[in-house]
Amino acid sequence: MATIVTRTGKGSPLTHVEVDTNFTNLNTAKLENLVAAAGAGTAAAPSISFASDTDTGVFSPGADTIAVSTGGTGRLFADSSGRILVGTSTANTSGAKLQTVDGITFPATAVASADVNTLDDYEEGTWTPSYKADTTDPSVTYDNINRGKYTKIGRIVHIQVTIQSSIVSSAGSGDLFIGGLPFTPQTDSFGGYGPFAVGLNTVITLSASERIVVTLEGGDAKIRLYAQNDDTPSYTILTGTALISNVTARYLFFSGSYLVA
Repeated sequence: MATIVTRTGKGSPLTHVEVDTNFTNLNTAKLENLVAAAGAGTAAAPSISFASDTDTGVFSPGADTIAVSTGGTGRLFADSSGRILVGTSTANTSGAKLQTVDGITFPATAVASADVNTLDDYEEGTWTPSYKADTTDPSVTYDNINRGKYTKIGRIVHIQVTIQSSIVSSAGSGDLFIGGLPFTPQTDSFGGYGPFAVGLNTVITLSASERIVVTLEGGDAKIRLYAQNDDTPSYTILTGTALISNVTARYLFFSGSYLVA
């Protein structure tokens, strides 16, 4: 290890020969390779740190591994297999090059990327579905488990819906649809359409040859309700008069995905 010999034991001031000799040694022996004086170091005492913050810096917890600590705790690790570990020093067996201890957090408001291969948004949440109509909304009493859940990945939103209703005091007027969507759907005639799978229907009046169909129409960004005839290739757009009013709970369960605007 090259050192700079200080003034102690030397002339005062240092001669130019002494200065030149010491800086030549420093240049040839030290500047090509950085060697931490304290060895590998630890998270609490990293070998490369700051004079005013000695428990924050860079250390090596093992062979061919480098890590960064803040406040005496290891935060970021690059291991011998080229994996980047955030919040943990132990890699899992997935083989992923980027691993975190508790997932990746996206901003509350998505920052859209122009790169189509970039995942720029993820969100989970709840919303409140309700029966609506194009002209006048029906007046419906909703019960305790009336709810919707959603998971948004990029531009795709998957929703799960449980509508629990009882009394329909007014059928309203116009075609029936489901309101309260958590995100505005894309409204072009291609990407806006989305089929939904119906799990249970005890609220819509249907004939023996009909079944209920729930679908998102891209032209008006509404989840429409249809009665489709299984015997003939025909369907009917439902209105509020199809809702059954009863003192006991009536249900409509469905789920599906759509593209956001």
